[in-house]
Amino acid sequence: HAPASRPAARPGGQEKSVAMSWFYMAMQREPVVMWSCFIGALGIALPVVVPPIRESFGSTKTVPPPNPHAVAKALRGGN
Repeated sequence: HAPASRPAARPGGQEKSVAMSWFYMAMQREPVVMWSCFIGALGIALPVVVPPIRESFGSTKTVPPPNPHAVAKALRGGN
């Protein structure tokens, strides 16, 4: 008989942490909210993570954006 302070072992010897059990429960109940939080966190993390990765590849030169008037003219078929 297992002590009351320790949860019984799961099959395969794995025990879920409180955070993981909350995550699984939240994904089952509100998947749209959880995916929205994930995408939002990804959007916050990308500007922090991407520049060091680009610099490690040696790509520090930035390409200037095209002139919006030239793009509009080209899309309209203008000369």
